Amino acid sequence: MLTDSWFYQPELHQGPLLHGHHDHTLMLVSILIAIAASWLGLQVAGLARKASTTFTRQGALLSGAIALGGGIWAMHFIGMLAFTLPLEVDYDRGITLLSMVPAMAASLVACTCWHALSCKCETSSSAAFSWAQVSAPCIMSA
Repeated sequence: MLTDSWFYQPELHQGPLLHGHHDHTLMLVSILIAIAASWLGLQVAGLARKASTTFTRQGALLSGAIALGGGIWAMHFIGMLAFTLPLEVDYDRGITLLSMVPAMAASLVACTCWHALSCKCETSSSAAFSWAQVSAPCIMSA
């Protein structure tokens, strides 16, 4: 098969592959943080529907995006810390903190879309609004 030569070349194999293991406690913490952050992010972003001014609406959406994006970022890094390899792994502090920006930006887009969809569906029918509430977190986690 052609792709075998692209990824693994037996003639270059010099010894055993690296074997790592997962810390199950940290994996559980990562999952709980993801659940809590997505719940908090959607609850705070949901306050935007009740906001009386544009400033408070944008503040609610931004706060929800920060909570959701921070949770995504924390979940991934705790998951990475849960995996132990038999060699030293180091993370650059600046790049690690900078990697939070894409998670928060994507969360802001997701919260804004969720808000727009939920407001639009709220005026049309309650069944569509329920569908928006169910589908938005699934789309956000994809």
